[in-house]
Amino acid sequence: MRVSLLVCGLATALSFGTLANATTATWTFASDPQQVANGTTYSTAIGSIKAYGEQVDNSTNNIVATPVQDGGFYFNGSYFNGTSTLSGLFSTDTKLYNLGSGIAPFDPAQGGSSADGFPNQLGINDDVSHNSPTTGSYGNILELQLGSDIASGTTLSFLLQGPTNDPVTGEATSVNVYYKDSSSVINPSAMTLKGNFGGISTSGIVPQFSITKDTAGTEFVAIEADCHYLLLDTIKGTTPGVPEPRFYGILLAAFLGLAGIAYNKRRTAQSNA
Repeated sequence: MRVSLLVCGLATALSFGTLANATTATWTFASDPQQVANGTTYSTAIGSIKAYGEQVDNSTNNIVATPVQDGGFYFNGSYFNGTSTLSGLFSTDTKLYNLGSGIAPFDPAQGGSSADGFPNQLGINDDVSHNSPTTGSYGNILELQLGSDIASGTTLSFLLQGPTNDPVTGEATSVNVYYKDSSSVINPSAMTLKGNFGGISTSGIVPQFSITKDTAGTEFVAIEADCHYLLLDTIKGTTPGVPEPRFYGILLAAFLGLAGIAYNKRRTAQSNA
């Protein structure tokens, strides 16, 4: 009986020791309407995330605007300086026109400012027209750098806000999510597609998708929309549980207790022999 109780106590200590150090935190990207610089850092108790606005050319899937190239873009392998339509990002919590709150790439050509809450911005979207160097369209992508201070094994759950149906096409809103271990910003076409996710709603409170950080280094997530207005509202992170130092003392005491019980039983058996 004593052995059974000790084993049960050991299992209980293990579970509580592990759960005690599981940590959750929320990165919040929605704010009073404001413009946000590329590479803005958002920090919580479990690490940092940097936000970038980026563009790709829909006809070639080549990168268009990258945070490390000062607003230039690539087209068929060549670099064209100063022709990007992006200028950082914008953030809003006004839910103007019932379109949502959060953060997305900012395009000066679409107008709007912090004073009016950016009602004309298309947010994360796949249909920005352009005429240079050829006529076509861009896709505005939100790219996130997961810092090395976010522990490997941390689960990140993403809540997006936007119209359930695209206000332009009427189609159901969905997103492609890409993921890659990398020390610098990269073309989403070189990243791994994690999946396509829908169920977007301006009043949503349940994250649409989750990923797990699988290295201790820097990693990137790219969110590519199939719609005309989408924003990233929040990311909730949960770190893996790690036993507390005091747990190891409990564990050692339990093993010593088991050893003592075994020793006493052996002595008793020898005395009765």
